[in-house]
Amino acid sequence: MLKPPCVDLSQAALRYKVGKSTAKDLLACLEKLKETLQVTSRFLDSKLADYVFFPLSHIFGESTKLPSRVLELALHCLRVLITHGWRDHLPSEVGKQLLILLAFLAGGSATDTVAKDVDEDVAIIASDCITALFQASVTSFLGSHHAVSSENIPLLGHAITVILDRISQSQATKVRLSACNALQALVAGIHDQEALRNFFPGIVSCLTKVLSSGIRSRTPYKVLEACIQDLEQILCKVLGSNEPRTAGHALEAPTESEKADKSWLQATSSQIKLAVSGIIPLRYHDRHEHSQIVLL
Repeated sequence: MLKPPCVDLSQAALRYKVGKSTAKDLLACLEKLKETLQVTSRFLDSKLADYVFFPLSHIFGESTKLPSRVLELALHCLRVLITHGWRDHLPSEVGKQLLILLAFLAGGSATDTVAKDVDEDVAIIASDCITALFQASVTSFLGSHHAVSSENIPLLGHAITVILDRISQSQATKVRLSACNALQALVAGIHDQEALRNFFPGIVSCLTKVLSSGIRSRTPYKVLEACIQDLEQILCKVLGSNEPRTAGHALEAPTESEKADKSWLQATSSQIKLAVSGIIPLRYHDRHEHSQIVLL
């Protein structure tokens, strides 16, 4: 069932590059592929995902030239491949390239000096794909099961920057919520504490600014709720991971790692207290649901 729509999309994409087909032709092919993937999703595996991604790669390769609706449909197909096809069999290099692609489509490249104007629907589905990428166990290459390599720190850093920009700068509630979901999945998918600490100040700063300004800017309740949940998650994961020493080790000299942990906590605690204090006024907001957010 998958071969005909894949072949049609590949041919249409190649013809589009030389001006022999139109965006309308691509839309028709993508609609057909999306429908087929929805019907066959439970039968997908990593090999079929590789096969289907090949024609989609032609679309993503022309992303700067194509209408947003074409990109939106291609991303819907990609999300199915991540969730039902590759799952825990996605090659590391492909995973990295996907994260670069999705961050670009959601908010621009790492070299952009100004925020990229992104279509809302494209931003939403791109963030949803990032969520799917980090919810799948394929994210081991970024630290789900081991330390995040230094070469992947900039990749993660840019993805986080894009997500935070969507949360703090977008005017669309759905865009902000999808970005909050992506942030939650990303933080949950990384178990390297040192890597999380690199991103911790920026994430906390952004979320607390959104929450504190929400009092004045009438930020939707659902966005405030999602931000406080994301803030709680990273505070608990990073600060809550520093457990006290057991009785058997109490008399032993602290290791260099433990000394570094203590130093980092001392340097960070005052900054965190200052940042979090900015959201306390929400507790006394006139609207009951807003005041209850701080209690979540």
